[in-house]
Amino acid sequence: MSIFSIESVTKQFSVKVKGIIQVGAHIGGEVSEFIHSGAERIHLIEANKEHIQALERIASEQAGVITISNTAISDREGMHDFHLMSGSQSSSLLRLAEHQKIYPDIKQVDTIRVKTQTLDDNLRQNSLSGTLYNVLVIDVQGAELNVLKGALATLESIDVIICEVNFAELYENCPQIEDIDLFLFDKGFIRVGTRTPYHDSWGDAIYLRSSLISDMSVLVQPRRHKISMPDLGSNGQLANQLFQCLFLLLYSL
Repeated sequence: MSIFSIESVTKQFSVKVKGIIQVGAHIGGEVSEFIHSGAERIHLIEANKEHIQALERIASEQAGVITISNTAISDREGMHDFHLMSGSQSSSLLRLAEHQKIYPDIKQVDTIRVKTQTLDDNLRQNSLSGTLYNVLVIDVQGAELNVLKGALATLESIDVIICEVNFAELYENCPQIEDIDLFLFDKGFIRVGTRTPYHDSWGDAIYLRSSLISDMSVLVQPRRHKISMPDLGSNGQLANQLFQCLFLLLYSL
């Protein structure tokens, strides 16, 4: 199950769930949770074809609600190596890096070629309107930023993003949490929740459309870096000092 409950997250921020897109659906372990949250439509995307049969069984029980796509979501269309791991939830478009030290029992067992496409193209090719979905769940083992880069049109209708994030290079050249923060901030989303219950090198983060934030305390989220201005308050008159303070707050955010 996911680290964050869709139902509790959407209730906390007063978001009514319309539809959910899950990139990296695995075998559909979160589907019952999605349905319980009130989602009228669920689009499951999984790169590993070995998991598609399990997803199809789930979809058959929810006729008209669930759609399935067997592809790898990235920032461009093409073909790419997909690295299969002994722990199937760790399979990724990226090779293992620090992951091998933290979880030595999980090893790469095979490599297959998979089709990649952007999320925007995936919805369009499946005749699905992005406006039907307002929650995006991403769990793609280090390839999260590429998913987001290929979802610019889809993001326009999204209110909540729950995304796996990294605080270390678990996979080769994988984005760190600050990379996700900066990209999504530019698209109108702010991180309002962070949990790392299993290991401090990775976890899940909640990103909320900034216009939906009413409680500013949710912006106090763990970060690895600090911003400082040693001469804050000592230069200029009050107006200049207030400007410096505001700049510092916005820059750090």
